[in-house]
Parts: sequence; C-alpha cells; structure tokens
Amino acid sequence: MYRYLLLSVFLFAGCAAITPYERTIQQGQLIEDATLEQIQVGMSLTEVQQLLGQSTITESSSNRIDYAIDRGDRVELLSIFHDGSQVVDIQ
Repeated sequence: MYRYLLLSVFLFAGCAAITPYERTIQQGQLIEDATLEQIQVGMSLTEVQQLLGQSTITESSSNRIDYAIDRGDRVELLSIFHDGSQVVDIQ
C-alpha cells in the first residue's frame, strides 16, 4: 500500500515539472526600416499599400490608416493620415 502511495507521489511530482509549450505569436507586421523610409507625404494610398500591405488594424478613423509594426521586443504603431487619396502626415 505504501509503495503505491510513494509511486503516485513521485509520478505527480514529475508531472508538475513539465511545462507546456508556449508559442510566440507575432503581433503586427514585419516591415524593414528601409521600406518605412520610402513612405513620404504626397504618396498615393495605393503606393503605401503596395509597400506596407493591407493594414492589420481595421478600426481606424476615416482619414487614418494604422499599422502595427513588430520590432521583436516591442510593437510600434505607425499612423498614416490621408485626405482620401494622398498621404498628408506620418506619425
């Protein structure tokens, strides 16, 4: 009887040492600095989307497109303001 109790204690103690696999989930888009430097005031929205792709943030105001940029250790927000057809400001 004590052998079974001792065996079960060791089994449960061994299971407590096992940690589950944690998957790293990318948040945002991987955009290189050289690509970001190409974006300029006056560009068309089509040109911006060709460079950066479709925005992953769907909740934006009517004159702003937001991009979440994954920097590995942090996520930065890039906001592109437009007048309907051209970029007017980049933050």
